[in-house]
Amino acid sequence: MGTPLPPNPIGSNCINCWGTGKPFGAGPTPEIVTITLFDLQEGDFWNDVVGAEAQVPTQLFQTDTPCRWHADSATIDWELRLFATDTSIFIVDKITAKPIFIIFTVGPCLLTGPNREVGPFDNFAFGGFFELTFSGVFT
Repeated sequence: MGTPLPPNPIGSNCINCWGTGKPFGAGPTPEIVTITLFDLQEGDFWNDVVGAEAQVPTQLFQTDTPCRWHADSATIDWELRLFATDTSIFIVDKITAKPIFIIFTVGPCLLTGPNREVGPFDNFAFGGFFELTFSGVFT
């Protein structure tokens, strides 16, 4: 049945989203979150290799800022910020420096939402949605 995944380590406490009465529950804050993009549309700078990579679930790792996670591949820069008042996601194609997915949403701690980019002009991709997940297993 495969090898079970290791437990998701506890990260620094992000009090914006984790804690008593917070949107993601009492906690603890995960060190790793997974973001998945769905239904991206091809923009002016699209290429199939990076487009396929962008739609594979990707693990982001907590930075030295408790409510910020980041991942970096050869072709894509991923960043998630969960502020007290909004959720921000920046996913950029490193080759063209064009947006793949960007969201600035009023309201903290969202698990899903739409891409801010709504058309192909001067974008790598547009449209689509994100989904954020994290493990409920901690050490």
